[in-house]
Amino acid sequence: MEIKQYKAKGCCGSSSLFFKISEPISQIIVDKFIDLGMIQEEHYSKAGIMYVHNSSFIITGPFGSNKVQFKCKQSPCAEHQQTLIRLLESL
Repeated sequence: MEIKQYKAKGCCGSSSLFFKISEPISQIIVDKFIDLGMIQEEHYSKAGIMYVHNSSFIITGPFGSNKVQFKCKQSPCAEHQQTLIRLLESL
C-alpha cells in the first residue's frame, strides 16, 4: 500500500498528523488492523468511521476515504508513527 504522510496545523499551535493511503478505508482494512492486534470501537464502525487503537496510538478515518488520522497516546510519538507506517505497509 502506498502511503504519504502529512502534517496539518491546528488551533492554538497544535498540529495533526495524517496519512493518505492508496486504498479507501473499509471494514476489510479495519479487520486487518484487528488481526494485527489493534482494538476496534464498533459503535464508530456502525456510524461509518474507522476507530482503532492500541496502548500507544489511535487511528481514525471515515469509510470510503483514503485519509487516516494518527493520534499518539504516549511518548515517544516518532516511534509510534513508524509502527503505524509499518502496519499500513503490511496491509
